[in-house]
Amino acid sequence: MDPAKLRFFKGPIAARGVILGTIISGAITLKVVFWYRRTRVNAMKEFYKDYDEKAEWKSLLESGILKTVTKDGKFKNMSD
Repeated sequence: MDPAKLRFFKGPIAARGVILGTIISGAITLKVVFWYRRTRVNAMKEFYKDYDEKAEWKSLLESGILKTVTKDGKFKNMSD
């Protein structure tokens, strides 16, 4: 082909590539974000379905892990 005819040929091809790349990368990103969100939401729903916060609080009180709360659930006096 004549180089003079190829002079204006790169612009439309480059623009088409940029547009196509933007569309494809946007679609892949959207799919990954929705897939990740769906898996995290499902995992949290599964966890909180049987979660009993009162039983968890009771087990934390009895274990002695909480240093600012006594075993009966009252705050300790932390001032010296």
